[in-house]
Amino acid sequence: MKIYFSCVKTSLASISAYRFDFILSLFITLLSNIFLPLITILIYNSGSGFPGWNFYEVLLVQAIFTLSNGITS
Repeated sequence: MKIYFSCVKTSLASISAYRFDFILSLFITLLSNIFLPLITILIYNSGSGFPGWNFYEVLLVQAIFTLSNGITS
């Protein structure tokens, strides 16, 4: 566990060395995580959809994808 915190601390230190890059990547990540579910909501509200998938199943797949990206990052 101590090694994990040491790796996180080192990673944050290397990312924060370039503050603009850190802020820009943070902003892009937040926008992508907001727009992906928003696009799905707009598709289903317009009456369209993905064949064989209901709204909640699509959101579940997106949530799992977002969670797995967060864990790997």
